[in-house]
Amino acid sequence: MTVQPSKSQVKVDEPVYFTITVLNDNSKDVEGDYTFTIPCIGRRPIKGHTVSPAGSYGEDTIGPITCPEHGEYGYHVTFYFGPYNRTSGGRLVVVNRDNGGNDDSSGSLKIKDARFSPETPKDGDTVTFQVKVYNNYTDDKNVKLTLYIDGSEADSVAGSVSAGSTGEFSLHWGAEAGEHSYEVKLYSVDEKNGKEALEDSEDGSIEVSRVVNGLSAWFEVVPNPVEAGNNVTVYITVKNSENYKQTWPIELVGNTGNVWWPREDYYGMNYSISDGDLTIYANKTARITATIGPITQNTTLTLKIGGYQMASKYVEVNSNSQLIMSKASCEDIKFDFSDYAYRATVSCEVYLHNLRNQEVYIEHISVEDYSLGQLEKIPLGSLGVEKWLISPQEFTIKPWETRRIVFSLPIYVSSYIPISGSDATEVVLKNGEYTNIKFEYTLGYSIDRKVWHHYFNSVSQHVKITMDTKTVVADYVLSGIAAITDPNTAISISIGSVRILGLKVNGKLGLDPWAFLWNGLIKPYILEHT
Repeated sequence: MTVQPSKSQVKVDEPVYFTITVLNDNSKDVEGDYTFTIPCIGRRPIKGHTVSPAGSYGEDTIGPITCPEHGEYGYHVTFYFGPYNRTSGGRLVVVNRDNGGNDDSSGSLKIKDARFSPETPKDGDTVTFQVKVYNNYTDDKNVKLTLYIDGSEADSVAGSVSAGSTGEFSLHWGAEAGEHSYEVKLYSVDEKNGKEALEDSEDGSIEVSRVVNGLSAWFEVVPNPVEAGNNVTVYITVKNSENYKQTWPIELVGNTGNVWWPREDYYGMNYSISDGDLTIYANKTARITATIGPITQNTTLTLKIGGYQMASKYVEVNSNSQLIMSKASCEDIKFDFSDYAYRATVSCEVYLHNLRNQEVYIEHISVEDYSLGQLEKIPLGSLGVEKWLISPQEFTIKPWETRRIVFSLPIYVSSYIPISGSDATEVVLKNGEYTNIKFEYTLGYSIDRKVWHHYFNSVSQHVKITMDTKTVVADYVLSGIAAITDPNTAISISIGSVRILGLKVNGKLGLDPWAFLWNGLIKPYILEHT
């Protein structure tokens, strides 16, 4: 439910209308009573009744409402249906009238301009807000301007503005890394009693980049808000203020833990990105464009460089869904030798939160698509996968509660290929390296088990590849012995220089009988029975 005024700022006695919208994606109509209050017209609420059709929305309009005195007024509406209720609200700014009259009450004070510098501040900078105030009264006015950052007062300044002229004022704030909201409020100050009256206000947002190791960064997301299920374009700017080239890991992560970017290598002016590492040249600025998605729910994207949070941006999704993924995580992949293969399980947890005040039924959970990052680069088709295991398959989520779903995928690597890295020419995996796991999942949800809706989301996580001690030691010793016995173990046909899991390898394919005998029979047998 939402309530929206026809104007967020009006003059004294200027009419304003409020539109109440009640969204209903149930299979039955919903109707109920509501109450609306705003202090400028007194304490008595305005009452009404509205109907919201099934799978649609209902609207009702309140007004005209006129406020006789200037000020800032909070308003709210509460909608009652059955044993439930929903509340929404906001604020209305009422300023003095500007009707060009000759008496003192007929004028106004207005903020003509409010801008800050520097335009792209860094953490620790002093940000200056230059504010121009126009006095339309017929006499001089005492004024006060207050700067609010994220709702808290940061600075204020007082002065006077001559009748019919413009005055300039400066407000200051010590910048802190992150995205912030700001608001400048203009008050007139009564000469006799010092009473302050709100005349005008100006608000906006300001993003402050963090400086780490001489690097600063910021980014924009377009479009924002975005339609549910669509991609967004991210415009990233990274500045290197040092006199030397730098290389650091870089990534965009969501508040659920998903790693959205990078998924591929980039090469541009003043920079390159390879295997997730950004290289930026001395005293240069890199401008990077990336497409990420699909975005299915509201999220905060955070840009990290070298593990440090450099900048963040809230991305809003236009969606009617009241089901969200509140958290996602994946365990490290641990390989063990069993049944003549190196075996592991990809295991991830997804937490779904119900934003409704009704119980939600969940069924038909499935994985639509997935990728295993560097694991998919294992040569000779050695990587094997089984079916995704999902638990639980069916369940309910009570109002405002969270339930966990576990996704598991058993995988294995043929024993023909060593994984510990003992023989440099045979390396395909390395203990302690990282890889990216991504999968997309869908499910059906319903309120009444009659009308079912579709929910889609994705998980993307960095995980570490690990191996049990026995596998590492046995593979190292056995492959080492074989290499001494036959230096060309599993190597007979050169395939030149290749990159496997980000590691450059001068590889060969093992096709000679001894290689097949050793890797296919002898070594697996020893590993299996030790």
